[in-house]
Amino acid sequence: MATSKKQGNTYSVTAGLDIGNGYTKGRVDVGGTVYPVDIPSAMAYTSAARLAQPVSEESLSDLANSLDATVLSPAIPSVDRGRVLFGKRAITSKWDEIQFQIDSPVPKSRESLSVMLILDAIVSQVIAVAGFKGTLPTDIEVDAKLALALPIDDYLGHHTEYRESLMREPHRVIVHNFGTDVEVKTTFSDVVVVAEGVAALAALKNRGEDFLDKVVSFERASGATFDAAYTGEALAAAQNIVGIDIGEGTTNFAVFTNGTIDTDNSKSINRGFGTILDEVLDLLRQTDSGIPADSRGALEKILLSEPTLPKQQRIKARVEKELQKVIPTFVNRVTKTFSNVWRSVGAQVEVVYIYGGGASFVRDALVPRISQATESDGMETPVICLDSSYSRVLNADGLFRAAENL
Repeated sequence: MATSKKQGNTYSVTAGLDIGNGYTKGRVDVGGTVYPVDIPSAMAYTSAARLAQPVSEESLSDLANSLDATVLSPAIPSVDRGRVLFGKRAITSKWDEIQFQIDSPVPKSRESLSVMLILDAIVSQVIAVAGFKGTLPTDIEVDAKLALALPIDDYLGHHTEYRESLMREPHRVIVHNFGTDVEVKTTFSDVVVVAEGVAALAALKNRGEDFLDKVVSFERASGATFDAAYTGEALAAAQNIVGIDIGEGTTNFAVFTNGTIDTDNSKSINRGFGTILDEVLDLLRQTDSGIPADSRGALEKILLSEPTLPKQQRIKARVEKELQKVIPTFVNRVTKTFSNVWRSVGAQVEVVYIYGGGASFVRDALVPRISQATESDGMETPVICLDSSYSRVLNADGLFRAAENL
Protein backbone atom coordinates (compact mmCIF):
# COMPACT_ATOMS: atom_id res chain seq x y z
CA MET A 1 0.00 0.00 0.00
CA ALA A 2 1.25 3.47 -0.88
CA THR A 3 1.53 5.41 2.36
CA SER A 4 2.01 9.12 2.91
CA LYS A 5 5.22 10.52 4.32
CA LYS A 6 5.61 13.93 5.88
CA GLN A 7 8.75 15.93 6.57
CA GLY A 8 8.29 19.29 8.24
CA ASN A 9 5.71 21.18 6.23
CA THR A 10 5.87 18.84 3.23
CA TYR A 11 3.23 16.15 2.82
CA SER A 12 2.93 13.25 0.41
CA VAL A 13 -0.66 12.37 -0.43
CA THR A 14 -2.46 9.58 -2.27
CA ALA A 15 -6.01 10.37 -3.38
CA GLY A 16 -8.79 8.72 -5.36
CA LEU A 17 -11.61 11.16 -6.10
CA ASP A 18 -14.91 10.64 -7.89
CA ILE A 19 -15.94 14.16 -8.94
CA GLY A 20 -19.66 13.65 -9.40
CA ASN A 21 -22.20 16.18 -10.60
CA GLY A 22 -23.90 16.12 -7.22
CA TYR A 23 -21.22 14.97 -4.78
CA THR A 24 -17.47 14.51 -4.69
CA LYS A 25 -16.62 11.20 -3.06
CA GLY A 26 -13.33 9.51 -2.41
CA ARG A 27 -10.47 8.82 -0.06
CA VAL A 28 -7.34 10.78 0.77
CA ASP A 29 -4.31 9.20 2.45
CA VAL A 30 -2.22 11.62 4.51
CA GLY A 31 0.40 10.32 6.90
CA GLY A 32 -0.64 6.69 6.45
CA THR A 33 -4.19 7.41 7.58
CA VAL A 34 -7.00 7.28 5.04
CA TYR A 35 -9.74 9.90 5.31
CA PRO A 36 -13.12 9.70 3.55
CA VAL A 37 -14.35 12.49 1.27
CA ASP A 38 -18.08 13.05 0.72
CA ILE A 39 -18.97 16.66 -0.03
CA PRO A 40 -21.44 18.47 -2.29
CA SER A 41 -19.86 19.36 -5.64
CA ALA A 42 -20.44 23.05 -5.07
CA MET A 43 -18.57 26.30 -4.66
CA ALA A 44 -19.42 30.00 -4.44
CA TYR A 45 -17.25 32.99 -5.23
CA THR A 46 -17.00 35.44 -2.35
CA SER A 47 -15.41 38.81 -1.77
CA ALA A 48 -16.21 39.14 1.92
CA ALA A 49 -14.15 38.09 4.88
CA ARG A 50 -15.64 36.95 8.15
CA LEU A 51 -14.21 36.54 11.61
CA ALA A 52 -11.46 33.95 11.55
CA GLN A 53 -12.07 30.63 13.24
CA PRO A 54 -9.69 29.29 15.85
CA VAL A 55 -7.68 26.24 14.84
CA SER A 56 -9.68 23.58 16.65
CA GLU A 57 -11.02 20.07 16.26
CA GLU A 58 -14.38 21.53 15.26
CA SER A 59 -12.97 23.81 12.55
CA LEU A 60 -10.64 21.15 11.14
CA SER A 61 -12.83 18.04 11.25
CA ASP A 62 -14.92 18.84 8.15
CA LEU A 63 -12.84 21.57 6.56
CA ALA A 64 -13.61 20.49 2.97
CA ASN A 65 -17.22 21.55 3.60
CA SER A 66 -16.30 24.99 4.91
CA LEU A 67 -13.06 25.91 3.13
CA ASP A 68 -12.62 29.62 2.32
CA ALA A 69 -9.71 29.90 -0.10
CA THR A 70 -8.20 31.74 -3.02
CA VAL A 71 -7.39 29.22 -5.73
CA LEU A 72 -4.61 30.03 -8.20
CA SER A 73 -4.13 27.05 -10.47
CA PRO A 74 -2.57 26.73 -13.94
CA ALA A 75 -5.40 24.29 -14.74
CA ILE A 76 -8.00 27.02 -14.18
CA PRO A 77 -8.47 29.94 -16.62
CA SER A 78 -7.57 33.28 -15.06
CA VAL A 79 -11.18 34.45 -15.37
CA ASP A 80 -12.28 31.62 -13.04
CA ARG A 81 -9.63 32.13 -10.37
CA GLY A 82 -10.54 33.85 -7.16
CA ARG A 83 -11.71 33.50 -3.59
CA VAL A 84 -14.27 30.74 -3.13
CA LEU A 85 -16.27 28.88 -0.50
CA PHE A 86 -16.71 25.12 -0.84
CA GLY A 87 -19.16 22.34 -0.09
CA LYS A 88 -22.00 22.86 2.37
CA ARG A 89 -20.77 26.35 3.18
CA ALA A 90 -21.12 27.35 -0.47
CA ILE A 91 -24.69 26.05 -0.51
CA THR A 92 -25.77 27.84 2.67
CA SER A 93 -23.93 31.12 2.00
CA LYS A 94 -25.55 34.26 0.58
CA TRP A 95 -23.30 34.03 -2.47
CA ASP A 96 -24.38 32.47 -5.77
CA GLU A 97 -23.74 28.76 -5.67
CA ILE A 98 -21.98 27.10 -8.61
CA GLN A 99 -22.55 23.44 -9.40
CA PHE A 100 -22.09 21.31 -12.49
CA GLN A 101 -24.84 21.95 -15.02
CA ILE A 102 -25.92 18.47 -16.00
CA ASP A 103 -27.19 19.65 -19.39
CA SER A 104 -24.05 21.66 -20.17
CA PRO A 105 -22.22 20.91 -23.45
CA VAL A 106 -18.90 21.68 -21.71
CA PRO A 107 -17.13 18.43 -20.74
CA LYS A 108 -16.31 17.98 -17.07
CA SER A 109 -12.61 17.82 -17.92
CA ARG A 110 -12.82 21.48 -18.97
CA GLU A 111 -14.92 22.68 -16.04
CA SER A 112 -12.93 24.77 -13.55
CA LEU A 113 -15.15 23.40 -10.79
CA SER A 114 -13.67 19.92 -11.20
CA VAL A 115 -10.14 21.19 -10.48
CA MET A 116 -11.41 23.35 -7.61
CA LEU A 117 -13.02 20.32 -5.95
CA ILE A 118 -9.87 18.23 -6.32
CA LEU A 119 -7.85 20.91 -4.55
CA ASP A 120 -10.52 21.40 -1.87
CA ALA A 121 -10.49 17.69 -0.96
CA ILE A 122 -6.70 17.39 -0.80
CA VAL A 123 -5.78 20.76 0.72
CA SER A 124 -8.48 20.59 3.40
CA GLN A 125 -7.33 17.21 4.61
CA VAL A 126 -3.66 18.16 4.66
CA ILE A 127 -4.43 21.31 6.66
CA ALA A 128 -6.54 19.28 9.08
CA VAL A 129 -3.67 16.84 9.65
CA ALA A 130 -1.18 19.70 10.07
CA GLY A 131 -3.52 21.51 12.44
CA PHE A 132 -4.08 18.49 14.64
CA LYS A 133 -0.29 18.19 15.02
CA GLY A 134 -0.08 21.59 16.67
CA THR A 135 0.65 25.07 15.36
CA LEU A 136 -0.58 25.47 11.80
CA PRO A 137 2.28 26.52 9.47
CA THR A 138 1.80 29.39 7.03
CA ASP A 139 3.29 27.46 4.11
CA ILE A 140 2.70 23.82 3.20
CA GLU A 141 3.87 21.83 0.20
CA VAL A 142 2.03 18.75 -1.06
CA ASP A 143 3.23 16.07 -3.43
CA ALA A 144 0.18 14.12 -4.60
CA LYS A 145 -0.65 11.01 -6.57
CA LEU A 146 -4.19 11.16 -7.87
CA ALA A 147 -6.75 8.94 -9.62
CA LEU A 148 -9.83 10.46 -11.26
CA ALA A 149 -12.66 9.41 -13.55
CA LEU A 150 -14.46 11.10 -16.44
CA PRO A 151 -17.73 10.22 -18.19
CA ILE A 152 -16.89 7.75 -20.94
CA ASP A 153 -17.35 10.13 -23.88
CA ASP A 154 -15.39 12.84 -22.05
CA TYR A 155 -12.69 10.30 -21.21
CA LEU A 156 -12.32 9.21 -24.82
CA GLY A 157 -11.89 12.78 -26.02
CA HIS A 158 -10.04 14.55 -23.23
CA HIS A 159 -8.41 12.30 -20.61
CA THR A 160 -4.83 12.96 -21.76
CA GLU A 161 -5.39 16.72 -21.88
CA TYR A 162 -7.04 16.63 -18.43
CA ARG A 163 -4.14 14.72 -16.90
CA GLU A 164 -1.55 17.03 -18.42
CA SER A 165 -3.36 20.17 -17.24
CA LEU A 166 -3.15 18.93 -13.65
CA MET A 167 0.53 18.01 -13.87
CA ARG A 168 1.86 21.18 -15.55
CA GLU A 169 2.78 23.36 -12.57
CA PRO A 170 2.09 23.63 -8.84
CA HIS A 171 -1.41 24.67 -7.79
CA ARG A 172 -1.58 27.40 -5.13
CA VAL A 173 -4.41 27.50 -2.61
CA ILE A 174 -4.41 30.28 0.00
CA VAL A 175 -6.66 29.31 2.90
CA HIS A 176 -8.41 32.14 4.75
CA ASN A 177 -10.35 30.20 7.40
CA PHE A 178 -8.01 31.00 10.27
CA GLY A 179 -6.37 34.02 11.84
CA THR A 180 -3.36 33.77 9.54
CA ASP A 181 -3.57 32.73 5.90
CA VAL A 182 -2.06 29.36 5.01
CA GLU A 183 -0.67 28.83 1.52
CA VAL A 184 -0.67 25.27 0.23
CA LYS A 185 1.29 24.50 -2.92
CA THR A 186 0.23 21.18 -4.48
CA THR A 187 2.21 19.36 -7.16
CA PHE A 188 0.79 16.25 -8.81
CA SER A 189 3.66 13.83 -9.41
CA ASP A 190 1.36 11.33 -11.10
CA VAL A 191 -2.26 11.33 -12.24
CA VAL A 192 -4.31 8.52 -13.73
CA VAL A 193 -7.66 9.19 -15.38
CA VAL A 194 -10.09 6.34 -16.07
CA ALA A 195 -13.57 6.08 -17.52
CA GLU A 196 -16.48 6.36 -15.09
CA GLY A 197 -17.96 3.00 -14.22
CA VAL A 198 -14.69 1.18 -14.84
CA ALA A 199 -13.26 1.87 -11.39
CA ALA A 200 -16.55 0.75 -9.83
CA LEU A 201 -16.42 -2.65 -11.52
CA ALA A 202 -12.81 -3.09 -10.40
CA ALA A 203 -13.81 -2.23 -6.83
CA LEU A 204 -16.72 -4.66 -6.99
CA LYS A 205 -14.47 -7.53 -8.05
CA ASN A 206 -11.99 -6.55 -5.35
CA ARG A 207 -14.65 -7.00 -2.66
CA GLY A 208 -14.45 -10.72 -3.33
CA GLU A 209 -16.58 -13.82 -3.56
CA ASP A 210 -18.23 -13.55 -0.14
CA PHE A 211 -19.54 -10.08 -0.88
CA LEU A 212 -20.80 -11.14 -4.31
CA ASP A 213 -22.48 -14.20 -2.75
CA LYS A 214 -24.46 -11.83 -0.52
CA VAL A 215 -25.38 -9.72 -3.56
CA VAL A 216 -26.62 -12.80 -5.41
CA SER A 217 -28.60 -13.99 -2.39
CA PHE A 218 -30.26 -10.59 -2.08
CA GLU A 219 -31.19 -10.61 -5.77
CA ARG A 220 -32.76 -14.06 -5.50
CA ALA A 221 -34.65 -13.04 -2.36
CA SER A 222 -35.95 -10.06 -4.35
CA GLY A 223 -37.34 -12.33 -7.06
CA ALA A 224 -34.44 -12.84 -9.49
CA THR A 225 -34.61 -16.23 -11.20
CA PHE A 226 -31.22 -16.55 -12.86
CA ASP A 227 -29.49 -19.93 -12.90
CA ALA A 228 -28.04 -21.44 -9.71
CA ALA A 229 -24.64 -21.61 -11.41
CA TYR A 230 -24.30 -17.87 -10.87
CA THR A 231 -22.54 -17.73 -7.52
CA GLY A 232 -20.19 -15.22 -5.95
CA GLU A 233 -17.30 -17.32 -7.17
CA ALA A 234 -18.61 -17.31 -10.75
CA LEU A 235 -19.22 -13.56 -10.74
CA ALA A 236 -15.79 -12.82 -9.27
CA ALA A 237 -14.26 -14.78 -12.15
CA ALA A 238 -16.33 -13.05 -14.85
CA GLN A 239 -14.25 -11.31 -17.52
CA ASN A 240 -17.01 -10.07 -19.84
CA ILE A 241 -19.22 -7.53 -18.10
CA VAL A 242 -21.43 -4.56 -18.82
CA GLY A 243 -21.80 -2.01 -16.03
CA ILE A 244 -24.57 0.60 -16.10
CA ASP A 245 -23.44 3.42 -13.83
CA ILE A 246 -26.32 5.81 -13.08
CA GLY A 247 -24.83 9.04 -11.84
CA GLU A 248 -26.20 12.52 -11.27
CA GLY A 249 -25.81 13.91 -14.77
CA THR A 250 -24.62 10.96 -16.84
CA THR A 251 -25.26 7.27 -17.25
CA ASN A 252 -22.19 5.32 -18.33
CA PHE A 253 -22.20 1.93 -20.02
CA ALA A 254 -18.81 0.40 -19.21
CA VAL A 255 -17.96 -2.72 -21.20
CA PHE A 256 -15.28 -5.17 -20.12
CA THR A 257 -14.17 -7.71 -22.72
CA ASN A 258 -11.76 -10.42 -21.60
CA GLY A 259 -11.10 -8.45 -18.43
CA THR A 260 -10.14 -5.22 -20.20
CA ILE A 261 -12.14 -2.04 -20.76
CA ASP A 262 -13.61 -2.05 -24.26
CA THR A 263 -13.58 1.63 -25.23
CA ASP A 264 -14.96 0.90 -28.69
CA ASN A 265 -18.25 -0.34 -27.27
CA SER A 266 -18.51 1.61 -24.00
CA LYS A 267 -20.83 4.60 -24.15
CA SER A 268 -22.35 7.35 -22.03
CA ILE A 269 -25.46 9.50 -22.20
CA ASN A 270 -25.94 12.95 -20.70
CA ARG A 271 -28.84 11.87 -18.54
CA GLY A 272 -28.71 10.64 -14.98
CA PHE A 273 -30.76 10.60 -11.82
CA GLY A 274 -30.21 14.34 -11.49
CA THR A 275 -31.97 14.79 -14.82
CA ILE A 276 -34.96 12.94 -13.40
CA LEU A 277 -34.97 15.12 -10.28
CA ASP A 278 -34.82 18.30 -12.37
CA GLU A 279 -37.92 17.12 -14.25
CA VAL A 280 -39.67 16.37 -10.95
CA LEU A 281 -38.83 19.87 -9.73
CA ASP A 282 -40.38 21.33 -12.89
CA LEU A 283 -43.57 19.32 -12.37
CA LEU A 284 -43.85 20.43 -8.74
CA ARG A 285 -43.37 24.08 -9.72
CA GLN A 286 -45.95 23.87 -12.50
CA THR A 287 -48.59 22.62 -10.07
CA ASP A 288 -47.64 25.07 -7.29
CA SER A 289 -47.31 22.08 -4.98
CA GLY A 290 -45.86 23.93 -2.01
CA ILE A 291 -43.27 21.18 -1.59
CA PRO A 292 -40.30 22.70 0.33
CA ALA A 293 -37.63 21.75 -2.20
CA ASP A 294 -35.77 24.05 -4.56
CA SER A 295 -32.92 21.79 -5.65
CA ARG A 296 -32.10 18.24 -6.69
CA GLY A 297 -30.39 17.69 -3.36
CA ALA A 298 -33.47 18.75 -1.41
CA LEU A 299 -35.66 16.37 -3.42
CA GLU A 300 -33.27 13.48 -2.91
CA LYS A 301 -33.26 14.15 0.83
CA ILE A 302 -37.07 13.88 0.84
CA LEU A 303 -36.95 10.62 -1.13
CA LEU A 304 -34.41 9.10 1.26
CA SER A 305 -36.29 10.19 4.37
CA GLU A 306 -38.42 7.87 6.50
CA PRO A 307 -41.05 10.29 7.85
CA THR A 308 -43.29 9.38 10.76
CA LEU A 309 -45.49 12.50 10.85
CA PRO A 310 -48.46 12.85 8.45
CA LYS A 311 -47.30 16.09 6.83
CA GLN A 312 -43.87 14.75 5.92
CA GLN A 313 -45.42 11.48 4.76
CA ARG A 314 -47.70 13.39 2.37
CA ILE A 315 -44.77 15.42 1.06
CA LYS A 316 -42.75 12.29 0.33
CA ALA A 317 -45.75 10.58 -1.29
CA ARG A 318 -46.28 13.58 -3.58
CA VAL A 319 -42.64 13.65 -4.65
CA GLU A 320 -42.69 9.89 -5.29
CA LYS A 321 -45.85 10.29 -7.38
CA GLU A 322 -44.17 12.86 -9.63
CA LEU A 323 -41.01 10.74 -9.75
CA GLN A 324 -42.94 7.80 -11.17
CA LYS A 325 -44.20 10.03 -13.98
CA VAL A 326 -40.72 10.83 -15.29
CA ILE A 327 -38.84 7.57 -14.64
CA PRO A 328 -40.27 5.78 -17.73
CA THR A 329 -38.72 8.29 -20.14
CA PHE A 330 -35.32 7.83 -18.49
CA VAL A 331 -35.67 4.04 -18.51
CA ASN A 332 -36.55 4.09 -22.22
CA ARG A 333 -33.43 6.10 -23.01
CA VAL A 334 -31.16 3.87 -20.92
CA THR A 335 -32.66 0.70 -22.41
CA LYS A 336 -32.25 2.00 -25.96
CA THR A 337 -28.57 2.79 -25.42
CA PHE A 338 -27.99 -0.50 -23.61
CA SER A 339 -29.61 -2.40 -26.49
CA ASN A 340 -27.20 -0.77 -28.93
CA VAL A 341 -24.28 -1.85 -26.74
CA TRP A 342 -25.74 -5.32 -26.33
CA ARG A 343 -25.99 -5.93 -30.07
CA SER A 344 -22.21 -5.56 -30.27
CA VAL A 345 -21.08 -7.48 -27.18
CA GLY A 346 -24.04 -9.39 -25.76
CA ALA A 347 -23.05 -12.84 -27.00
CA GLN A 348 -20.09 -13.05 -24.63
CA VAL A 349 -21.33 -10.98 -21.66
CA GLU A 350 -21.57 -12.98 -18.43
CA VAL A 351 -23.26 -10.46 -16.13
CA VAL A 352 -24.77 -6.96 -16.20
CA TYR A 353 -24.45 -4.72 -13.15
CA ILE A 354 -26.53 -1.61 -12.48
CA TYR A 355 -25.06 0.70 -9.85
CA GLY A 356 -24.43 4.30 -8.85
CA GLY A 357 -26.28 6.91 -6.85
CA GLY A 358 -29.45 6.65 -8.92
CA ALA A 359 -29.63 2.85 -9.19
CA SER A 360 -31.98 2.11 -6.29
CA PHE A 361 -34.51 4.75 -7.36
CA VAL A 362 -35.00 3.29 -10.85
CA ARG A 363 -34.42 -0.37 -10.00
CA ASP A 364 -38.03 -1.60 -10.25
CA ALA A 365 -38.58 -0.02 -13.65
CA LEU A 366 -35.15 -0.59 -15.19
CA VAL A 367 -34.13 -4.13 -14.21
CA PRO A 368 -37.02 -5.88 -16.07
CA ARG A 369 -36.33 -3.86 -19.22
CA ILE A 370 -32.61 -4.61 -19.19
CA SER A 371 -33.28 -8.29 -18.44
CA GLN A 372 -35.65 -8.44 -21.38
CA ALA A 373 -33.04 -6.84 -23.63
CA THR A 374 -30.50 -9.55 -22.71
CA GLU A 375 -32.85 -12.44 -23.44
CA SER A 376 -31.79 -14.88 -26.16
CA ASP A 377 -33.41 -18.26 -26.85
CA GLY A 378 -35.24 -18.05 -23.55
CA MET A 379 -32.03 -17.43 -21.58
CA GLU A 380 -31.41 -14.16 -19.77
CA THR A 381 -28.04 -12.87 -18.63
CA PRO A 382 -28.09 -12.04 -14.89
CA VAL A 383 -28.87 -8.37 -14.30
CA ILE A 384 -27.83 -7.33 -10.80
CA CYS A 385 -28.79 -3.95 -9.36
CA LEU A 386 -26.53 -2.87 -6.52
CA ASP A 387 -28.02 -0.79 -3.73
CA SER A 388 -27.11 2.88 -4.01
CA SER A 389 -26.23 3.06 -0.31
CA TYR A 390 -22.90 1.43 -1.13
CA SER A 391 -22.68 1.42 -4.92
CA ARG A 392 -22.53 5.25 -5.01
CA VAL A 393 -18.99 4.98 -3.60
CA LEU A 394 -17.76 2.08 -5.73
CA ASN A 395 -16.09 4.40 -8.24
CA ALA A 396 -14.34 6.21 -5.39
CA ASP A 397 -13.13 2.92 -3.89
CA GLY A 398 -11.78 1.76 -7.23
CA LEU A 399 -10.09 5.10 -7.88
CA PHE A 400 -8.32 5.08 -4.53
CA ARG A 401 -7.01 1.60 -5.27
CA ALA A 402 -5.76 2.86 -8.65
CA ALA A 403 -4.01 5.79 -6.94
CA GLU A 404 -2.32 3.42 -4.50
CA ASN A 405 -0.86 1.52 -7.45
CA LEU A 406 0.76 4.60 -9.02
